[in-house]
Amino acid sequence: MEEIFDFITHLTGVSISFFLLFLVVIDTMSAFSARIKLKIGLLSKRMGQGTVIKCGLAMIPAFVFFTAHSLDAVDMASREDQLLMHFLILIIGFFLTVSEAISILAYQKISNPEATNILVKITDKYLGAEVNSKLEKLGLTNDELLRLHREKKAKHSGEGADSRENQ
Repeated sequence: MEEIFDFITHLTGVSISFFLLFLVVIDTMSAFSARIKLKIGLLSKRMGQGTVIKCGLAMIPAFVFFTAHSLDAVDMASREDQLLMHFLILIIGFFLTVSEAISILAYQKISNPEATNILVKITDKYLGAEVNSKLEKLGLTNDELLRLHREKKAKHSGEGADSRENQ
């Protein structure tokens, strides 16, 4: 338990921000994957704006960290203030991490709606509203998504049969 406490106390706003930026990249790649699989335009103004906003939000823990250190450098912050800033950094980082994880899971569900792994089951059970929100942004409904995936699956299974017949 002491190792966990040491790990948490040594997290900085900068390290949390880098981790959040990594999650933003994964989220953006998941969105690209969903758009490619659904044959929707790869880029959109809304997606670009969302990525820029998420990058800005990811930098909040670093900003709070540098603010805390600048206050400490000029002896304006007490030990309690430093502790409060560290706690604030951890809380902000936690909520932004959960937000990014939800977004990534929703895009994974959109990319492969018929998957049956544990993450998709969790997404189906708890994150249906997020998936529907992402589908709405893409201009699709859940029924259209399933129809597109069935058509793609049928096309691929038909191509496999054709190639076997030609041999």
